[in-house]
Amino acid sequence: DSSSWGGRNKARPLKVQVKAAECIAAVALAVGHVIGMHTDQSAYDPTYVRAKSALEVMEEERIFDVALQIIKSDSHRSLDSSRDTPDARLREAAGLILLAMSSCSSVSSSYLISNGAVSTSLTIASEPGMLNAASTVRGKWASKGLCFLEAATTLLIQAWTTGTEQESDSGSSASPSLNLLLEALNSGAVGLASRLVKTKVTLKSHDLAYSQLRVKIAICFLLSSIFGIASKSHDNNDVGASRLYSAIDADCAQFLASGGNDTGVRTDLVGATLNLLNATLPYAHQFTKEDADEPLPMVDLSEACLLAAGSMCGLADPIGVHSTVQSNDDADEGKYSHLRLDACTMACDVLTATKPGQGALLPTVLVGAIGESLIVPTLRLSLAICHYGNIDLCGELSQSGMLVPVGDILQRALASSDQYTFSVAVVLVKFCGQCTVVGSSASGTVETLKNVINTLSCVLALSESENGSHMAPQRLKELSVLKYESLFALEALSANDALQSSIASNVLPALVSFLQHLEYSYSYAEEKDQEQVMLIGLKTIQRIINIPSSTQSMMNNGIVSILIKIIEKGDEVKNKLLQEVSLEIAQSIAQSDLESRYWLICSGFLNS
Repeated sequence: DSSSWGGRNKARPLKVQVKAAECIAAVALAVGHVIGMHTDQSAYDPTYVRAKSALEVMEEERIFDVALQIIKSDSHRSLDSSRDTPDARLREAAGLILLAMSSCSSVSSSYLISNGAVSTSLTIASEPGMLNAASTVRGKWASKGLCFLEAATTLLIQAWTTGTEQESDSGSSASPSLNLLLEALNSGAVGLASRLVKTKVTLKSHDLAYSQLRVKIAICFLLSSIFGIASKSHDNNDVGASRLYSAIDADCAQFLASGGNDTGVRTDLVGATLNLLNATLPYAHQFTKEDADEPLPMVDLSEACLLAAGSMCGLADPIGVHSTVQSNDDADEGKYSHLRLDACTMACDVLTATKPGQGALLPTVLVGAIGESLIVPTLRLSLAICHYGNIDLCGELSQSGMLVPVGDILQRALASSDQYTFSVAVVLVKFCGQCTVVGSSASGTVETLKNVINTLSCVLALSESENGSHMAPQRLKELSVLKYESLFALEALSANDALQSSIASNVLPALVSFLQHLEYSYSYAEEKDQEQVMLIGLKTIQRIINIPSSTQSMMNNGIVSILIKIIEKGDEVKNKLLQEVSLEIAQSIAQSDLESRYWLICSGFLNS
């Protein structure tokens, strides 16, 4: 009965309320775990069905509201967080309920986000000793304040991921996630994160180290969300980024003023997080082989650090949401681009640093040697470095040998229909492939790129019908995106002299066929998008047209008919560069040999 243990007039003794709250917390955590492990195959599993039924009961009883009122109540606060009092146990149990409900119930999350649960949870986690004193509810491996920090992090991540999807669909500038970011900043999230990231881990005590690492994991996930939300705030006059970086500057100034750094070197939250990544990632695999019943979660911490670093470098999209990235010249040259470049430089140093007798860490991570869970976060960080860094950083990534495992990842993602991973891998190939130099690149890089070129050619040639019938609109849209990204990558790779022959011999037929069908097979939102795609394809052809045998191959595959159609449109073409490139290609064909000139005359090109 919520009125008896959540209201002012408590009808039951406090100890009874504590036991009831701890029981509900245990059930809620179990329900959250079962639902979190849900797959399409488990929809009819008896355990999952029971968990869903229990969740519906908890939602109907509004357990999340009762728990929120408990942690907001002044009567359950204590001046000494290390004391094990019934009030302290009740508040922690309520925090565990909030953590569990926010992880598996959209109804609960929406209510909690709208009613200040994030600020309240962060305020409690910031209380002296809350993240140091061992929990009497969960055990020595967790601190009393961990559940509140994890609850706030869960809500921020949900606002970030769902907000990104909703805003990309609606195009609205109104951002609930931005409001939540400001709420977190007003609650001292930056100061709390800065202190926790810099705290040393006591490895001599397994339980204490485990507790400290769990805190760092939660705070790094929190940082990935607040930096991701801030990077999306450019539609709102950079309000989020402005507030975030101002808070970081203020925290750094306070730290130096208090004598927190004897060297006087400015180490802000971004630098401290990347230092943590540098201290964690190279040694993460060692802790997975521990003899302890529960190894230290060093791989989980590395994953959280990678996600935080990717957001700090400027990438606004969470894993699973991918915006088509064209070139780092198109990166937002906003007010804070220099700070993102600094973060990219530091992150690139962490991933590509070498030791005597050892190669760079980046390829090792991408092959899954440290942990499979680190592959996609590392891809995301590499993408951020490429997009918000510069061409020199792309070159460093390429020289590390990362393109070899990226090529394998691309092939596997295409075979398993993993569109997000495939898209990120393609963009990495585009950025880093054009920087590859024969002789100075890692062994196997050029061969890998040639195999990728063949794969991208096959993507361009994929049919847009299924079993003889038209493809579903959503499937057609997804395929269109894959072809567009593949074409963009091929255009970038065509600038590399070492790869032009491979493109000329393997891609031309599929590329010309793709351009021929572009006008009536694609359903882009605007006509200019079609012209942009056509221009990318023609630029690719323009770069390789002087390769021996490429001219004859293009003539045989019908390139001239495409050029004629573009030129005959005259003023209907909005992008005039499209006609200029078409004429330049025709000029190159005319200058190649007598037979090609004859083809041009017979095709009616001169009339057009």
